[in-house]
Amino acid sequence: LGWDRLLSSQKHYQFRCAVGKLRFVSHERWDIAYAVWKLSKQLSAPTGASWKELRRLGRYIRGSMHRRLALSAKPTSVDDKKVIVKVYVDSDFAGEQATRRSMNAACIRVEDATVMAYSRQQTTVSTSSCEAEYGALTSGLAEALGIRSLVLELGRKPELQLYSDSS
Repeated sequence: LGWDRLLSSQKHYQFRCAVGKLRFVSHERWDIAYAVWKLSKQLSAPTGASWKELRRLGRYIRGSMHRRLALSAKPTSVDDKKVIVKVYVDSDFAGEQATRRSMNAACIRVEDATVMAYSRQQTTVSTSSCEAEYGALTSGLAEALGIRSLVLELGRKPELQLYSDSS
């Protein structure tokens, strides 16, 4: 396979089927969500390099099949009515070379259980890393407020904690 050559029609079909299955699996395996997103962007015209990336991801999944998402039912707060919602966010300033758009990533945990994780491309082009981090914080907080309202409906008192790697 030439790295810059388009795949044959049969390989192209296999590539599309495999990426479709990976998109389904990525809802359960949050560790592969970004890689699947990158592969999905190449569905219309995959190359030999795309095929190599797909095989690499397949090897990673095969080697990490034993990993499981651990959910804990043990409350971490002292107050029985209080629920701690932790939001971890990060951004990659201008990570997408073609569009210069930044990526947001977040992980939201209620007590010790991860309830949501995502990796998304920002809709606007950030002019600085500070602006990209601010966009990631805003996106993560918006998702956390939705979970906060759900916790309130359950009759508990949510406490939001927002974490970022920016200083």
